[in-house]
Amino acid sequence: MIIKLIRHGESDANIGKVDPSKFKDSAIPLSKNGIQQAINTGDSIGKDFIKNASIYCSPYIRTRQTLQYIIEGTDINKKDITVYEDPRLREIDIGYDAPEEQLPLRKTHGWFYYRFKGGESPADCFDRTSAYLESMMRESERNPKDNILIVAHGMTIRCFVTRFLHLTVEQFEEMENPNNCEIITIDLKKHINSPVFSNGRWGMEGIRIRNAFERTTIMEKILPLCKNRKEAEQWYYTEVIPSIGYTANEMIKLGRYESLLSYLERIEADGFA
Repeated sequence: MIIKLIRHGESDANIGKVDPSKFKDSAIPLSKNGIQQAINTGDSIGKDFIKNASIYCSPYIRTRQTLQYIIEGTDINKKDITVYEDPRLREIDIGYDAPEEQLPLRKTHGWFYYRFKGGESPADCFDRTSAYLESMMRESERNPKDNILIVAHGMTIRCFVTRFLHLTVEQFEEMENPNNCEIITIDLKKHINSPVFSNGRWGMEGIRIRNAFERTTIMEKILPLCKNRKEAEQWYYTEVIPSIGYTANEMIKLGRYESLLSYLERIEADGFA
């Protein structure tokens, strides 16, 4: 099974043509550039993948249009495919108050847990995405097709990846929002050269990571000191360094990468100090 997740193409809201707080969010269409992005994405994914895929889509206009033009980009006859729309793949609901005014509260209560006034939190989005994933996996057991294509939204895609790979909240918060029509692939780890995240036999590529260079450098120094990558990642995200008082992940977020690097260069090769 290969899963490809695609964020919708550039929308009129992305370029400031419409204000989503004053316009029905689910009805915002693609821009001209967004249409071309979707056509190019269809050409990139290819006819063979899509013809052998179960296809799911958020019911928003911009995701419907993205899928429509992806299919056009492959020259597949629309009559030859079936699309399943699922409202659980919709965009996160940020309510009707200005999100920028809630920034201090988001920082206080946590990016993943803070619920927008009158809307959802990323944790709420995670819950409904998890329910969708369970339905999708049951359907995949009955469906002979090898591939899955999902056209959705940035937050929904990050929640899906987090749930599928059983990532931590800290790992979720490291993920950048996908660009418009960016392709995120989940496949057997042995088929991915350099997975961004992995768990068990599965790996993922295509998501960009905040502070990617710093994280990669630190992980390269930690790996020789651990039994495997999973142990290294556990240390990186959860182990508080006694002499510093923070985890490695927290150190990088605080801009103390050089101090962390110096610490790792001092410790002995047989364990962590």
